[in-house]
Amino acid sequence: MSNDKEIQAFGANGPRCQSPAPHSRAQAAAATNSVLPNEPKPTPPNEPKPALPNEPKPGLPNEPKPVLPNEPKPVLRNEPKPVLRNEPKPVLPSEPKPTLPNEPKEARSTANPRPPAPGPRPLVSALPNEPKDARSATNPQPPAPDPQPPAFSPLFRNPHLQTIAAHYWPRPNHPTPLTRRLIQTEPNVQVLVESQTPADPQGHLLLVHGLEGSGQAGYIRSIATLALRHNFAAHRFHMRTCGGTEHLCSTLYHAGLTSDLLAVVRQLHSEGAPPLFLAGFSLGGNVVLKLAGELADSAPDLIRAVVAASTPLDLAACARRIAQPDNTFYERRFVRKMRQRLGATGRYSPRDFQGLRSVEAIDDRITAPSFGFGNAANYYATQSALHFLPRIRVPALLIQSMDDTFVPFEIFRHPAVRSNPSIQLLATESGGHLGFLARGPHRFWLDRTIMEWILSRQVYR
Repeated sequence: MSNDKEIQAFGANGPRCQSPAPHSRAQAAAATNSVLPNEPKPTPPNEPKPALPNEPKPGLPNEPKPVLPNEPKPVLRNEPKPVLRNEPKPVLPSEPKPTLPNEPKEARSTANPRPPAPGPRPLVSALPNEPKDARSATNPQPPAPDPQPPAFSPLFRNPHLQTIAAHYWPRPNHPTPLTRRLIQTEPNVQVLVESQTPADPQGHLLLVHGLEGSGQAGYIRSIATLALRHNFAAHRFHMRTCGGTEHLCSTLYHAGLTSDLLAVVRQLHSEGAPPLFLAGFSLGGNVVLKLAGELADSAPDLIRAVVAASTPLDLAACARRIAQPDNTFYERRFVRKMRQRLGATGRYSPRDFQGLRSVEAIDDRITAPSFGFGNAANYYATQSALHFLPRIRVPALLIQSMDDTFVPFEIFRHPAVRSNPSIQLLATESGGHLGFLARGPHRFWLDRTIMEWILSRQVYR
């Protein structure tokens, strides 16, 4: 990678030589009276031997062999050169014998001595040291090209600059009309889905926002725009009570709530949406990976692949990390927005938030008890996507910056991340949390990387 390292995928008859020259006429006569098997009887010494096709006429002993017109220079008797019968043309060291892919090594026809020129390089190719994705035994699929991301040259190397600048950076909007609809996922629960659909889409991309986010988040709008440019339909999923839907749900949302997303996936599938891809960002990444793991072998029936960016795979570790002093600015903002949303549901009063100054405190007092988890520790232990990664059976791409200020990179060294052949990890040295602003004409490196990887999966279509 150009400026930023990435982690992370040959005869039965034998040779026939001329005999040494005899030293006398008697020896020559004796030599001419011997007959080799399967060869014509030689002519007497004083009679000329008729020349066979493609064979030189022998000369007298101690005389140079005559050279016939248009024949190669003969080899002298005292320097015999063995020649194999029917020997193919030797291959020079600089021109190794070509072989066909996945076939036994063999010489090619003289009419086609070189292998065909390779085709164009695939859009993306293998990540270093990453295995190929696993296939479901009940739903076999042809192999896809292994993804190699575009080079990432960070606009800022400071993770806080990356995180904050990406949040406020102007993002493009596609002119395709945005339609809004509510989908009932269970009794007394409706979630908002905003869709932009071209006339004849080649695929569908379902986007899931992060903590206290919505479909209007900058990273959602820009990836939706790029998807539409590639003739994909883009659907912006909103977690319950998000995006102005606080009054439409009798419960809250949490980091492992996958039932709403599954209901929307099934709805889109029933409407003829396949192939369907999921992309989750931050907390949304935890949701899409957990859902893929829960579906396990049945996932290929509903979704083609999943992508997760800047994902808190271990909720407890991330809650501790965001509480560190260098993240005070972010945690205060999250706490303020969480309290506002909870208050907008009409089920909580300011008194319920007294003393709640951290994300973990709100999860411990409000989120965990609301869903029967008891406390934050049990909530984090049971809802972290890290525990569901071994069961994922669709291609999954994890994009993570090593300097993410919210998500400790040690999480991604867990065996669950590395052992599943369906999972590919793309790690960059810098990028912050959902930052990944790049130098050059392609400012939004994250969007470009996601779409190129998704397009590589279209070979299944």
